[in-house]
Amino acid sequence: MHIQKPFYVSQDDKLVVSSIDFSDLTPIVIGVRLLRDDGTLEIMQYSHIPSGDRTRRTTEYPLNKGYLLSVTASLLGATTKRGEAFVQVYLFYGLVASNLATALLISDYVDGTFSPSWPSGVVRNSLDGMGMLKRFAGTNPAAGVEIVVTVPTGAYWRIISFRAQLVTDATVATRQVHLLFDDGATTLFFRPAQTTQIASLTRNYDALSMGYEAVAVLPQIAIELPPNLILPAGYRIQTATDNFAAGDNWGSPQLFIEEWLEL
Repeated sequence: MHIQKPFYVSQDDKLVVSSIDFSDLTPIVIGVRLLRDDGTLEIMQYSHIPSGDRTRRTTEYPLNKGYLLSVTASLLGATTKRGEAFVQVYLFYGLVASNLATALLISDYVDGTFSPSWPSGVVRNSLDGMGMLKRFAGTNPAAGVEIVVTVPTGAYWRIISFRAQLVTDATVATRQVHLLFDDGATTLFFRPAQTTQIASLTRNYDALSMGYEAVAVLPQIAIELPPNLILPAGYRIQTATDNFAAGDNWGSPQLFIEEWLEL
């Protein structure tokens, strides 16, 4: 087994911590063990505050001269689950603005039960492995307004299922619901619902990537999704309803997703 040797660092070196987090503002505690030139073991602890809104936040911390023995990133006592916060710790020489990173020490998800560390940890990309399974509730649109859900900045979504309720007003017309995906401008997927909906009815629309009955089992109406549908930040999930009346009203969309953070 390969054993990582300590780094010798000077006062011109510093630790740079970057994180992306969407859960809260729980500080990520950076613990450092350093053996100084005089043989003194120095223990340092820094508090890095994430953004809490899936945007990248970077802070830098000074080091003393000596041998860097270990670095750990922890969320002490937090209830944060794996997939909610990703952290990277770099060793930089000189000005951070110069982008002269000399080593990537830590790159992994951190949570209330797991603390990535150097030199014993594994460097991972934020898109590696399984993401976090979660329910996402979209905005409840006003009457006469279609559903639009945008993948947030700093996120990748795999759409597992989509569900929303449509209540039609008394306007005599046959509504045909479609589900579409686009990149913010260009439509990439456009799929009609299993059947139509007329005036003064309430129907639940369920979209998922699996087979369904050829005939709708009312009040449920199915829409087929492509399998393994992964959408990056800025892509949108929308409804498009033929003969959509001003009094027709979509409810809040409910999505079951797998989410990764992108640092």
